[in-house]
Amino acid sequence: MSQTVVRQALRPGIPGSLYDTGFHDIVSRDAEGVVQFGAAIIVGTDVERQCLQPVATFTGVLGVAIRDNKEQQFVPTLGQNEYDDEDTVGILQEGRCWVPLAETVAALDAGGVFFWFVDGDDPATALAGQWGNTTDAADNEEITAGMSWFKGGTVLVAPAIGVAVLQVGPFNLLAP
Repeated sequence: MSQTVVRQALRPGIPGSLYDTGFHDIVSRDAEGVVQFGAAIIVGTDVERQCLQPVATFTGVLGVAIRDNKEQQFVPTLGQNEYDDEDTVGILQEGRCWVPLAETVAALDAGGVFFWFVDGDDPATALAGQWGNTTDAADNEEITAGMSWFKGGTVLVAPAIGVAVLQVGPFNLLAP
């Protein structure tokens, strides 16, 4: 049978997937709680062994959670886009990866790199675990060192997730 339907707007990448085959520095740590693919990652309770996705203001980013093909199939409507508690998380410390967006960003955007650690107010559609380029006072945190927008992206209508490419590292891993 031949294909009868073609999507006009194919997703260029999925959150947490690598953008290219260039150099990537990926380390692993055990998840302390649930960690979404493409989320910012900070040091966990055990500094040498654990990592976690921020749920409040934070400093000292380790990197970005990379999607692992052995983990759950990416189905955003089913919420299967995460590592479970105590899973081994791949953390991109240098390279490029796709991240989920809370707002539209452009390559080399001078607005900065911000990560929402709780659902946002500005924009109201921002969800915990998404990225953007503007501050939302109590809901997101700016990552001032080691990250920049490599390729822009546009926010899509739910349940679809807009993505953009984030250039990660190199940076001091445990710097406060």
